[in-house]
Amino acid sequence: MGHKHFELTDEYIIEKARAYYESTGKLPTAKTQGFSHLDRCLREGGRGLPGGSSLSQLLIQAGIREYKSKRTPKITVKKALTEERILSLIKAYIRRYKEPPIASDTRPIDGDLTWNRIEKALYFGNRGLTTERLTLRRFMVQHRIIHDDYPLLRRPRLRKQWMELR
Repeated sequence: MGHKHFELTDEYIIEKARAYYESTGKLPTAKTQGFSHLDRCLREGGRGLPGGSSLSQLLIQAGIREYKSKRTPKITVKKALTEERILSLIKAYIRRYKEPPIASDTRPIDGDLTWNRIEKALYFGNRGLTTERLTLRRFMVQHRIIHDDYPLLRRPRLRKQWMELR
């Protein structure tokens, strides 16, 4: 009697990689014990995976690993974004600056995270988010942080005038 293996999913492999990182402080590679088989399934297909990928590519797509180039690899572990985390960052920003953030604000929020990067994650549905085609402004409207008619103008003087009128 053969041993039946369960089907693998990208989500399962990503969770396993996160757990490995949390316990060891290192990201798994194709040579890491327990991940070589997963990498082979991602590359060649098998156990429900179509093939044509790799462990490294999957971690890059999930926003866990970042590659600058093949010669100078830059590996960073990025915290997953959740709607709750984004909401708490928005509320902290409003407490500090007395106005909601705009995507063009380039001040770092947390490490290399900026409002522009948050908007890209919301729009493209990456870094752990499942949303797609959602701007930072639309996210704040959906969560009732701002009204739909709030002008997110690039000029603070105009925003201040608008807030004084309300």
